[in-house]
Amino acid sequence: AGDYYVNYGDDKDKPIDAQTLLTRVGALLRLRPGLPVVVRGDKNVPYGHVVYVMTLLQKAGAPSVGLMTDPPERRGG
Repeated sequence: AGDYYVNYGDDKDKPIDAQTLLTRVGALLRLRPGLPVVVRGDKNVPYGHVVYVMTLLQKAGAPSVGLMTDPPERRGG
């Protein structure tokens, strides 16, 4: 649905906007500089949105951003 979430703290299940994502991740990285930053999205998320979020996270101070993936489904065989 295009929602953003930060999987840290008490509001993990509450969607946030892009500016809040930038602010919250920036604050987390100042408190915990080595904290891994990873993006997860379902298969319906357009690639451009993933790149946009990665750019936001880099602006927030993330030195690198990983991508979380689900293992591919096994097909008969």
